[in-house]
Amino acid sequence: MRAFRFKASAFHPTKPLFGVISSDSKRVNIAEIDGQENKMVGNSINFFDENSYGNSVCFDSSSVGGGYRSGRKMPKLQNNLNSKSKLVDFFFGKNQNSTKLFTLSNFVNKRDHNRVNCNILCHDLVTGVNQNFKNVRGLDSLASHRFTPSPNRDFIALHNNQPATQVSIASLKNNNDLQIVNSFRQGSKIIDMQAFSTLTNEFGLAILNRNNEISIWDMKYSKRCVSSIKCDQIMRATRLAVNQDG
Repeated sequence: MRAFRFKASAFHPTKPLFGVISSDSKRVNIAEIDGQENKMVGNSINFFDENSYGNSVCFDSSSVGGGYRSGRKMPKLQNNLNSKSKLVDFFFGKNQNSTKLFTLSNFVNKRDHNRVNCNILCHDLVTGVNQNFKNVRGLDSLASHRFTPSPNRDFIALHNNQPATQVSIASLKNNNDLQIVNSFRQGSKIIDMQAFSTLTNEFGLAILNRNNEISIWDMKYSKRCVSSIKCDQIMRATRLAVNQDG
């Protein structure tokens, strides 16, 4: 795998795949991690070019070993994004969505006083088909630059700081639809956010704000903040990490 600058990266939860967003924020490049050559799998996934085909990366679900193939022409993709949109984050699905790649894009909405809005798209690694979740109620008012999948990949947590600091939870249980199922406000600007799972909290959400305070949320049952941690000895926190047991 050759070296180049990229915007975001992610590992597949069950397959030896590693993906990155290219430096131009237009494509997702995927490599198969074999510990030796780590070659790129096919061509990059392009959500913008309407003349591209879905042969960029194909997961062969019929093979016993779960191999990967490229070069097979698929039906012509729809041009889901305009040229000014940019890919900012992505993650691989799990369980029933294990062959899907979900991406987050940002664009400037000139009809909404040049505010930044976001789109969520899905790429099927088997069929090569792109899907754009359009007209999602509550999503059109977001300006999220990152999104966080739940531990089982059934939900997405998005956070935005404009026009107000807010966290929105979107459900991916319906393959053909995406719905905002919960949203709540935060009193301070969100710096980072991570999801985790424990025996008592199947979908926990740790949120770091600009005051160096971490709030722990239970998004499975109570859907409220269950505890908070104040990091007084830190000058300015920029990233948050949670271990496997929470």
